[in-house]
Amino acid sequence: MRTDTKMKYMGLIECGASLDPGRLDAMARETGFSLKKVFAARDPAVNLTIELSPGTELVQDRASLLDDSSIELIILSSPGREDMSLATEVLESGKFLRIFN
Repeated sequence: MRTDTKMKYMGLIECGASLDPGRLDAMARETGFSLKKVFAARDPAVNLTIELSPGTELVQDRASLLDDSSIELIILSSPGREDMSLATEVLESGKFLRIFN
């Protein structure tokens, strides 16, 4: 159990199908992160992730995630080969990265 009071935030880049909300919630509980922003790299109709995460902001570009200093971790969901440059961008921005297929 966390004893510090500083909120830890993560962002989500959805490249393909939406990440299973149960999987995202379990990872958030395990790590202590709260989902703050979502960017839909291909499909702007991100559905379940947003529906089950009230207060999460849907952003229009990846810079909104990468430039947000309060976000420490980026989840890259269902990336294809063409999306792997996003992983490089995340790491170069100084954030932690997790990839879920």
